[in-house]
Amino acid sequence: MTGEKKLAYEINYIKEGYYYIVDFKASGDHIKEFERRLRISDLILRFMVIRKED
Repeated sequence: MTGEKKLAYEINYIKEGYYYIVDFKASGDHIKEFERRLRISDLILRFMVIRKED
């Protein structure tokens, strides 16, 4: 499921991208900072952070 794939729809004229799944543990403050850094990066087109149920 990870790796280079065709995007479901074009984003800023980009048709292909890399998909990654990352599993990590962090406090709420660290997750907010992680999301903030992803938002300001020009290299990240889209991201999703979800809570994994135990």
